[in-house]
Amino acid sequence: MAYTKTGPPMANLNQGNCPAARRLIILGASARAAAFSAVRAGFLPTACDLFGDEDLRQVALFERLPGTYPHGFLEALESMPGAPFLYTGRLENDPRLVDRLARLRPLWGNPGAALRRSRDPFLFSSVMAEAGAAPPAMRRGEDPPDSDLDQWLRKPLRSGGGAKIARASHAPPRQGKRLAFYYQRLASGDSHSSIHVAERAGSRLLGVTRQLVGVPWLHAPAFTWCGSIGPVLLPPPVTAVLERAGNAAARTFGLRGLFGIDFLLDGTRLQPVELNPRYPASTEILEHGLGIAAIRLHAAACAGEDAVPEPPPVDARGGILGKAVVFAPHDLVVASRRVEPGAIDPHRFPVLADVPAPGATIPAGRPIITVFAQGATMEKCEAALRQAARRF
Repeated sequence: MAYTKTGPPMANLNQGNCPAARRLIILGASARAAAFSAVRAGFLPTACDLFGDEDLRQVALFERLPGTYPHGFLEALESMPGAPFLYTGRLENDPRLVDRLARLRPLWGNPGAALRRSRDPFLFSSVMAEAGAAPPAMRRGEDPPDSDLDQWLRKPLRSGGGAKIARASHAPPRQGKRLAFYYQRLASGDSHSSIHVAERAGSRLLGVTRQLVGVPWLHAPAFTWCGSIGPVLLPPPVTAVLERAGNAAARTFGLRGLFGIDFLLDGTRLQPVELNPRYPASTEILEHGLGIAAIRLHAAACAGEDAVPEPPPVDARGGILGKAVVFAPHDLVVASRRVEPGAIDPHRFPVLADVPAPGATIPAGRPIITVFAQGATMEKCEAALRQAARRF
């Protein structure tokens, strides 16, 4: 199976002579953000995802997913270079597949056993409570709330990006032999996400972003993650709880490398709602804002090392940065090219990303493109994101 390369190679990557040790394979529903992070960390990425967006093809060797998602990754990986791989969003829902992939190439990330434990919402809630956080109340699918259904969410056990979350008062989906959902009580507060790296000596908190969830001006479905703004500076007591939570998660679940914790923050009350045991989508905001190379830290952690902090790169931004995913309000066809060949530089803070090819058909409710902006404050950054999103 041949690789598809489009656009000129990045001049500083020397694709033809890159040693195998510097190659990195990235698999997932969307690989673009992780591929850009890999380039910033000095790797040559090979990517396979569902989209094959134009900007991804400019920085990575790209192979479209053969067969069906996600099991087509097995066939794809067999034809890729003999290099380590990491996975992005949604593959954490299939620990058996991750273990099968890990028999083909070295895994930089969490194996099936860690996924099964960390994606158990009841075990996660217990670990967070012991660390001093205040996770919302939960009930199992076979034990629905007796009343106030509008104050509870019905969440799938196999979830990604907030998809298929609904109010408990809505009619439940059809189920097989197992109830594939649970109930979580609605909690007040602003949605945030932290990024940690699990190392040999413990877990290190890299940073925090505020999440955009189900935002109407992005045409995003309810409860769907649609962007991140940050870095967020938390009060020291909240940071201390978050650091304990990260350490407890890494130790209890046997995590390695990058992972994220989604939580609600109401004043100083930290309420964890979910753990993402893989490369988090908000990573690139912290990389540009704080001047870190997260994939380099991830690689060191997966090799059993304790990575030392790096000096910020010359173009580290500081300030408040944001990304927002624009969703299609109706079925549409991409009419024109948004990125010229050779115009992408992963080391610069982008204006657009996840750019579809001209002629691509995008159904209603699916992502169109990702816009980026910056501002002196959270409010100004969000206003700039709104302005950028209006173009679509």
